[in-house]
Amino acid sequence: MGLFKPAWQGDNKEKALKAVEKETNQIKLVEIATKASFVEVRKVAISKLTIQYALADIAKNDNDFHVSIEAVKKINSQTEVADVAKNARNKDVSLEAVNSLNEQNYLVDVAKEAKEYDVCAKAVEKLVDQKALADVAQYAKNAKVRVRTAEKLTDKTLAQEVFAAIAKSHEILYIREEAVEKLDNQKIIGDIAKNYAEPGLRHVAIKKLNDQELLADIAKNEVMGHVRIEAVNKLFDKTLAQEMYYDIVKNDKYESTRKAAVTKLCDQQILFDIVNNDESSDVRIAAIKTLTNRALLIEIINGNARKYSYTCENPKEDEYGRYAEVRTEDLRKAAQKRLNEL
Repeated sequence: MGLFKPAWQGDNKEKALKAVEKETNQIKLVEIATKASFVEVRKVAISKLTIQYALADIAKNDNDFHVSIEAVKKINSQTEVADVAKNARNKDVSLEAVNSLNEQNYLVDVAKEAKEYDVCAKAVEKLVDQKALADVAQYAKNAKVRVRTAEKLTDKTLAQEVFAAIAKSHEILYIREEAVEKLDNQKIIGDIAKNYAEPGLRHVAIKKLNDQELLADIAKNEVMGHVRIEAVNKLFDKTLAQEMYYDIVKNDKYESTRKAAVTKLCDQQILFDIVNNDESSDVRIAAIKTLTNRALLIEIINGNARKYSYTCENPKEDEYGRYAEVRTEDLRKAAQKRLNEL
């Protein structure tokens, strides 16, 4: 003979439902809610449950989403709801739990401790108390949550401190860049633009930098060419800017950076000098494309410019390990095309 199986655990749904509807023992209802064969039977058991920790356990760990949601709806303890929000296996269950939270201290706890960013962000949305927001902005485990929370602070000095701390020290670069985007303090932005190792981070900082003295310092002393160009682009002193672009063209080791700087030059004689003398064919052609002086373009087309009667005898290896000659015919064609455009 087989062991007796209770009606709620049987294969007949109608009988199982009748059995659970009659059940009043809370311990037995917990068993039915977690072990019944039919989801509908388990949901009825949950609707009759009042044991808060049991409901929270079902909400956090049940494999059936709908069963977990039913359990969340039955929890009236904010402590247990917060526990579900932080620890549910299913993110949507956690979000549903956050919807059920209304006490600021529990929302702070979830915003600071939950593993999923979306859950933390949902808790932050419901925060209105400035002290609570300041707590999350400073101490949340997730840096993106700290950034988002700091945006809601009325204390802008504290908000800037939060952004600066993340921008300077977080281990994930894109989060640091996002924090830099939120900064307004020119001194902090300048420090990041000048002194931090990651070129991408400094590039973002320079885009936010308006202090002309700091920009001029970076323009003159920066080692990375593309970062330097970004600083030069923002200078109000156009004479200094032109000097810096020319310095980059003459001295930067990367062809791509020198090409970018050439396109910013205005002095026609300087551009013509670059066409004559630069070791890179691509940089020379970039200079030709920037020329507007028709007479100089005609000189190039006629082959009268210096060094166009021959190709480079000792071609230089470029930044990609390629060897390239400066071909007179290519330069003439580029000059003719540019002349036709004018």
